[in-house]
Amino acid sequence: MKSYFSATAAALSAIIMATAMVGCGDGGGNSSDGKNMVGAGIEGGSGDVDEADFPYGSTIVELSNAEDEKIKIRIAFDKRFFVGDEENPDYSEIYKIHDYVKSINDKDGEMLKSLYYPGYLAEVTKNKGYDGEDDYVDYFFSGIEEALGEGFEIDYIDISDCILGSNEEASNYFNTCDSALAKVSGADILDKVTSRKVVEIGGYSTYKQDGNSYQLTDHVNIPYLCLYTIDGQVYII
Repeated sequence: MKSYFSATAAALSAIIMATAMVGCGDGGGNSSDGKNMVGAGIEGGSGDVDEADFPYGSTIVELSNAEDEKIKIRIAFDKRFFVGDEENPDYSEIYKIHDYVKSINDKDGEMLKSLYYPGYLAEVTKNKGYDGEDDYVDYFFSGIEEALGEGFEIDYIDISDCILGSNEEASNYFNTCDSALAKVSGADILDKVTSRKVVEIGGYSTYKQDGNSYQLTDHVNIPYLCLYTIDGQVYII
């Protein structure tokens, strides 16, 4: 299998294979009507278990265009890890992941580049031997098409796990990202980072090709994305 889903996917794979996945949320979430929830109401042997202590995947929601006009591809995630305050859910990270996948479906290089922190993708791809962002984007899209087949469409996104920036086993990776980010924008930028996460797009993620449906990870390595929140805005790093 080939990994084309991130400029940093190869480095992440080795880290995540050795890392015990940890929660990235604080127990908040959104259970509004229209969201499909799974796992609520789990009970332990000695009584109810606090929702915040459930493992990832215990409180899954699905978001689709029927509930949110920004969503074109149905996406599933554990509500506690991403939406924050239940009364005022924040889907910024979900939108970023969704738009990343949508840019792949649409082969929209400008959208893809816009999701990264300004200057970061150009710096990283240059260091990896590409002529620039456009060279990387061309390779990226053609590689996915080679793996999935011409005319593919990813039609279901399953955010199947998450690693928090404070995870010690992933610290070397986050430190590498911090160093690259500081090189692009100066060391002061790191003071503006309020969240670091690695998310896994695996599980039940699917795509269509020639009228058939396939599991995404049967044909590419599990895609990982690193999300940084900087000055209140979410970026791919």
